[in-house]
Amino acid sequence: MIKMTFKSDSDYEQRFVPILNILTEIATEYGYQCDGDFWKDCAGEVVMMLEGFNVKVWGGVSRLMIIDLGVKLRKLKNRQIQIFYGGEIITPKQIKSLIETEIVAS
Repeated sequence: MIKMTFKSDSDYEQRFVPILNILTEIATEYGYQCDGDFWKDCAGEVVMMLEGFNVKVWGGVSRLMIIDLGVKLRKLKNRQIQIFYGGEIITPKQIKSLIETEIVAS
């Protein structure tokens, strides 16, 4: 786990709390439960984890959740945030492609 240091409580709240809130909100919508820096499915398997400003998502997670995460996290405009999906980095361009694929499929 990457250790992060913040200058103050307000620095922590400004930079990190919004990320935690977004991750928890979206994961809860998809039926996952937060356990510290981990989100687990109903069987207790980890499906997502937060490691510093890296969000690592396992391959079995819905593409819609990846899109939701990507769009909301990108809106923070924090260049340090990276989403890893099944070991691969998801770029803004890939998120846009996922969105377009979902629109065509529906």
